[in-house]
Formats: sequence, C-alpha cells, structure tokens
Amino acid sequence: MTFTNEGRIVFDFEYETPLQRLIMLRIFCSGSGDGGREKRFEDQEFRRFCCCTFDEFEQAIAKLIEMGVIHKISYGYQYGKPSSGYIIKDPDEIIQL
Repeated sequence: MTFTNEGRIVFDFEYETPLQRLIMLRIFCSGSGDGGREKRFEDQEFRRFCCCTFDEFEQAIAKLIEMGVIHKISYGYQYGKPSSGYIIKDPDEIIQL
C-alpha cells in the first residue's frame, strides 16, 4: 500500500506506545479542509478523543515533539478556548523507508 508522506510517518514509523500512534492518526485524519498541512484543534477537544489521562496525553505529545515527528504551534485562546496547531513532519527528514 502506498501512503502520502504524512501517512508514512503515521503508519510505518515505530512508536514507543500505542497512544503515540493514536495521536498521530487523529492528527492525520483531521484537518481544516484547506489542503494545508497544519491541523488545528481546541486543546480540550483533542484530548477528549481517547480515554487516557491529561498527563498521559501531554507526555505523549511532548515525546512526539521530542522525537521530531510533529511540530506544535500554540495559539492561545481562539474563540474563548485554548487551541493548538500540529504539523506532521516530512518523513524523509526523519526516517529512511
């Protein structure tokens, strides 16, 4: 099966935990619909899609950033709620597949 560049990172990269892959899949499957690479979420909405604790979720996001597979942009409050943007990095910069 052939994936887009973002799909290669989501499906072919070896993550340390299933939660990390689940977060990557959520970012990959979501979008603004404008064709851009950045996916924006209200922080609370993004955490609500899985049953992990707040701390587990934040640790998984921090580890994904540290691993270099995503870039996070904090936007502060948008429409009265904290929100962030996420960009999945180009796999050619990360792994050789």
